[in-house]
Amino acid sequence: MRSKFFNLDEEKQTRIINAGLKEFALNGYDGAKTDNIVQEAGISKGLLFHYFGTKKDFYLFLFEYTVDLCKNRYLDEINMDEDIFERLKQNTILKKKLMAQNPDLFNFLIGASAKGLNTLDKEVGPELAAKIEEFRKEAYVKMFSGLDFSRFKEEVDQQKAIELITWTIEGFQKKALAEHGDKKVDELDYNGFVNDLEEYFKLLRRSLYKDAFIPDHENS
Repeated sequence: MRSKFFNLDEEKQTRIINAGLKEFALNGYDGAKTDNIVQEAGISKGLLFHYFGTKKDFYLFLFEYTVDLCKNRYLDEINMDEDIFERLKQNTILKKKLMAQNPDLFNFLIGASAKGLNTLDKEVGPELAAKIEEFRKEAYVKMFSGLDFSRFKEEVDQQKAIELITWTIEGFQKKALAEHGDKKVDELDYNGFVNDLEEYFKLLRRSLYKDAFIPDHENS
């Protein structure tokens, strides 16, 4: 069915996608109404279901679309010559850029991520969780590729260091999602979010890196 959607002209595809992102970002999956989506997109409800089958299928399509956009437009902007903490910081800054450029898309991703964590939600939770896990693995493979382990203390186990950094990021993200609640983009303290993350990075650098690779401002 999706092949029929991609046969549409690009302008119409964009209208349908943006209408879906806006409605799901505003009302979440459960509260979103397909009537609002088709009215915003300027199409009939029959056509929406002709292209995607169900509300659930459309929602999962939008998640795949936003993930692909993030991978192709933002992950490739990260400077892979930097250390892991700088890469992760750049990733966070790029999310802020995404938030500014497309708040509906950003709010949709936040909502979908929270929904995917709730695998007890039988309608979309398990499938969404699987897609999130797939993207997470792919992103971490890219993020951790080609690391200069000479920065790390000799006694530090490289695999355990990667796991520690990964668990810290995931825990921080879950905490941020829990605190996000129903806030919208313009209500978020993103600078505070970045500053808090930096504090964790300082602790990790001091624990894992040789003194020579700890920035001077982190020793002050």
